[in-house]
Amino acid sequence: MVGYTDFRLLEQTELVIADLLADIGFDIEVRNVEQSVLFGGWSDRAARKIGDFDILIYDTGAGINPQIHVFDLLHSSRIPSEENAGAGGNYSRWANDRTDELLSAAAGEPSLNERRAAYCEVAELVNEELPQVYLYQFQDGHTLANRLQGVTPSTWAGISWDIENWWLE
Repeated sequence: MVGYTDFRLLEQTELVIADLLADIGFDIEVRNVEQSVLFGGWSDRAARKIGDFDILIYDTGAGINPQIHVFDLLHSSRIPSEENAGAGGNYSRWANDRTDELLSAAAGEPSLNERRAAYCEVAELVNEELPQVYLYQFQDGHTLANRLQGVTPSTWAGISWDIENWWLE
């Protein structure tokens, strides 16, 4: 299991996972590296980019554009490889033809309902095949003045994602 150092919650999570898997016969070696090494590029031969792991564990966030983020995370064309010089964020190296079709179709679909249906089917495929397992969502803690109105929390983006809708009373 490869992760990165100097993040206590991640390191504790790795130990719990290794302990739980040991109960069913897996011998897990935790191999953590500095964050800059794990998140290095193709030319650095970073484990995440070249696939040098059995289990990869790290925290991540969503990009501003959901289509770009999900496409990069799950489309088979985004598997880092020699041919694409390591471009792409499909670190699980999951290839699913139906997911590729759905993500490509959603990219050009103007209907929100059609896009939603495509993303929901992608989510079902991810839940079936488990190329990734999402362990937990960090809870953001923000304090805002009572006079600040129009703030809508989002688990997808940071606190200021819809700042154009805010106003002071």
